[in-house]
Amino acid sequence: MLNKGVPEQKMRPLLLVVLVVLATVVCDKLPVPPGLISLESIEGELLLRDNATISADFWILVGHFTTQDSNAYCGVASAITVLNALPIDAPLSEMHDGYHYWDQNNFFDENTDSVASATTIQNSGMTLNQLGQFMEAHQVSADVHHAQDSTVEEFRTLGMQNLAEPRNFMIINYNRQPLQEQGDSGHISPIGAYSPARDMFLLMDVARYKYPPMWVKTADLFNSINTNDPVSGLSRGYVFLSVKGEGKTSYDRPDTLNLAGILAMAVIFTILAGMVCGGVLVFIAMKLWIKRQQKRARGEDVELTGSN
Repeated sequence: MLNKGVPEQKMRPLLLVVLVVLATVVCDKLPVPPGLISLESIEGELLLRDNATISADFWILVGHFTTQDSNAYCGVASAITVLNALPIDAPLSEMHDGYHYWDQNNFFDENTDSVASATTIQNSGMTLNQLGQFMEAHQVSADVHHAQDSTVEEFRTLGMQNLAEPRNFMIINYNRQPLQEQGDSGHISPIGAYSPARDMFLLMDVARYKYPPMWVKTADLFNSINTNDPVSGLSRGYVFLSVKGEGKTSYDRPDTLNLAGILAMAVIFTILAGMVCGGVLVFIAMKLWIKRQQKRARGEDVELTGSN
């Protein structure tokens, strides 16, 4: 069943806070291209507030929405936005006073050395396959789809299904030019929501100093990912991310620990219920025995009185 989002009366105060936070990143962004709708606009806000909009992922991602540190770090910023939103252990972060949190420095470690170094990504950016490999190295399941092997219908259907499931996220690798955005190079950013009413996806651009989150028509978005990446020689595309080994994460269903706890409680309840029932039976038996003894005692008294 699709998640239709948060009831409007509960959503509006939260949405106002979110929009203020997003708007305060920088006031001098680039103009929104024709056909795209800024989330910071009234129309964009109304789309997110629409009860039909599938927005489960947005409310989780927005709390960890990260601005890329450099022009080449869009993939890194997108990856740590999702990593922090997933229920997995995070390393210590020097950027955050030693708290456990993914950042754009600790993203690179001994587990990712076999994929690419920070220097390589800084110089060349990140391909779609590398994004999947990086996430797999951090114990996240990555289901990579190249646009050349997909269709706009499949992209829409799979995207809707993913967005309806909390803690199961979607990142796209696209070219800005088909969207009439500034620049003709590849870019990577998460997807936050889908509007069935307008057939538009909410693109959460991690270059937040350039563009706000924007609603993009599905066909236009697919055209932007169905472009060639000169580094990999393949088309760009999209990737679905979840906790490794789970289609749905432990946030969406009871894990084995919870199931074991439920089973243990059931056993304890059964034992306690048995003890209570046994105690009641013993009490009744004792009461009957006492009454019988009392009757016998009275009978003996009668016999003794009669003999006198």
